[in-house]
Amino acid sequence: MAIPTTGNITPVALIGGVFAHGLAQASQMGDYDDGTIFNPFDLFDSADVRQDARYAVVILNSMSTPLRLVDSYAGTAPVPVQTGNPQMQNSYRSYVTGDQANYPAVNDRGNQVVRPHEIPGARPFPNSQMHLRPEGGPKLIGGVGLYTFTPSVQKGVFIVPWTPNMGVIDGGAHIRRALSFSTSADGSGPLVAVAFRTKAHLTSVQPYGNRWTCASMHSTVTTDLKANYGDLRTFYEQTMLTDSGFDEGPDPSGKSYEVSPAGITIWAAFAKTPSQRGDDYKALTVWVRDIASTLG
Repeated sequence: MAIPTTGNITPVALIGGVFAHGLAQASQMGDYDDGTIFNPFDLFDSADVRQDARYAVVILNSMSTPLRLVDSYAGTAPVPVQTGNPQMQNSYRSYVTGDQANYPAVNDRGNQVVRPHEIPGARPFPNSQMHLRPEGGPKLIGGVGLYTFTPSVQKGVFIVPWTPNMGVIDGGAHIRRALSFSTSADGSGPLVAVAFRTKAHLTSVQPYGNRWTCASMHSTVTTDLKANYGDLRTFYEQTMLTDSGFDEGPDPSGKSYEVSPAGITIWAAFAKTPSQRGDDYKALTVWVRDIASTLG
């Protein structure tokens, strides 16, 4: 792994029917909708989410095989080159990367972890004859896993105009991450991946530093990481860092979905409705399925 992938365990769940459809819809539209529209972050009990987590990635697996985490990457922010009058410029010197707060795991009935970082694939209900589709065949249930992260923060210094004094200022809170998963039974591949980040925008310039707000969210997906990008870091940097990592540049643009020649599809979308936990809680819903799946 590129970075530590520890944290608190959130046991995976198996869901089907309208619940799976709601998450599938959220991966395309952003919000969960079962008649009431809400942020997917609010599907999870506060007892299951670490208190300092602010970013959730909810993953629905409709494939017949498990999704197994292969790599995790945290983007960093390079120091921008100052231009113009240096006394009027903020200089970001470092970047404090947030932690992974929660990760999914398969556990047994005794609440012991059996397979960490695994999201089960779709399968029929245990008593499949009691759960049949109107058009024939068994209804399916599939795995749902949760990753959460704490904020990352840009740290910087500023020069008080027309004085030799210096101060310290933080940029906006961010998430800059990418995750890749194997879609094969033996854990080899192909690898699906999602990259995501929030982006702070400069809202006003103050005499003693700038004021930021987290005003936009961005994500992109790929169905074959190795073939399309080579590795997770390259995938993140090519799709999320069009502004060289500094947040005053243009917004990155990504893919909301991708279909592979083998029929694997991945979707991802950030929620539009604010979480009941607060405006600083952000949720990205991801859905992975193959062409034969009827779940979602």
